[in-house]
Amino acid sequence: VTVAATAGTAGRNVPLPKAQLQQYYQERFLDFESIGNYFFSFDNGDDQHKLHTSVFINPTNGTERFGCGRFVGNGKSPSYETTSEDADGSDGSIEVVWYKKKKDAEHAAAARALDCIQLRESDPPSFPKLCSETPLNTDAAPLLPLRFQLEIETLMSEDPIPVISNRKVRPMPMETEAEVAQRQEYRLSRMP
Repeated sequence: VTVAATAGTAGRNVPLPKAQLQQYYQERFLDFESIGNYFFSFDNGDDQHKLHTSVFINPTNGTERFGCGRFVGNGKSPSYETTSEDADGSDGSIEVVWYKKKKDAEHAAAARALDCIQLRESDPPSFPKLCSETPLNTDAAPLLPLRFQLEIETLMSEDPIPVISNRKVRPMPMETEAEVAQRQEYRLSRMP
């Protein structure tokens, strides 16, 4: 299935999802490095019609994973294709969203993560979605195909990603030391 994504924020000067995600973590954690360390990308193996998908790993716990969504958020949304992949070795399947360019796939995975983060942190939850999929309000990110899960586990065992769970949170404006400590304690209590 090939679909041309529609613009959701046409005419606005909105940063791309990877830049928004980078800013999100830099605003919250001291000494946060590049968001690029937390993306794993895959291609479809077809040299004649190469497509890419990507997975973003939540750096606060290293376990929550966000696959590409159907990105519709910046006014110049790229076209995508979808396929069904084996979920976990059972009869179930998971839809995978593929893009022509690796960078578009990474932006789509970042957009999926941002939608879920914004839903969890909004009160009441109202924000412009970046992907057409419904965001999840739990720490359980959308399921990934089994082959992606296995490849990510292999890559992470060879070269672990830097998890930021032990880093201190960045104080927010007008926040007392006690509030910073409370937020840090709350964040650590939610780690697996």
